[in-house]
Amino acid sequence: MSGRKRSAWNSLLTNSPEPALTAAAGGGGDLLILGCVACWAAYSVGSRGLSQALGPLQTVTWPILLGTAMLWLAAWLRSDASLAAIRKLGAAQWAGLFYLGALGSALAYIWYYDGIRRIGAARAGLFIALNPLCAALLGAGLLGERLSLEMEVGGALAIASIALGNRAAGPGWRGLRPSRPA
Repeated sequence: MSGRKRSAWNSLLTNSPEPALTAAAGGGGDLLILGCVACWAAYSVGSRGLSQALGPLQTVTWPILLGTAMLWLAAWLRSDASLAAIRKLGAAQWAGLFYLGALGSALAYIWYYDGIRRIGAARAGLFIALNPLCAALLGAGLLGERLSLEMEVGGALAIASIALGNRAAGPGWRGLRPSRPA
C-alpha cells in the first residue's frame, strides 16, 4: 500500500487528518489492542468453568491481586515505583483510587463474571457495549459534556445489539434464575 493510501486509510480509521495521529494508528498499538481483545475473549470463555466452581468473587479476586502484584513488580524493576509519592496522596486521591478499584473494577468484574456464569460468555460479552454508553451519559450528567448525534446513534446501536443478541438466545433469558453449581 502506498504512503498516500495508507495515510488516507489511517485518517479514516482515526477520524483525524493529523499526521501524528494517523502514524500512531498504523503502529504497534493496533496489534496490542488486538492482542488485548483476543486475551479478553479467551479469558472470558475459559473462566466460565472457574466461575461456576469458585463463584464470581474468587474468580475476580485472584486475577486482580496477581495483576496488582505484577504491575508493582514491573514498576519497581523500572524504578517507577515511589513510596514517597504514595505518602503524598491526599484524601481525594485515595477516594478516587478506592472508587476505581472497588466499584469501577472489582464490583464491575464480579457482576460480569456472574453474568458469564449465568448466561455464558457470548451473551454476557454483549453487555460490554454499555461501557462507552454509560461513560458518555455520566460525562453529560456529571460534567456537563455535550452528547452528539453520533453518540446517541452509538448508544442506540449498543442497546439494540444487546437486545438482539439476547433475543436470539431465546425467550428464557427474561426469566433468568441464578444457576447453582452442580
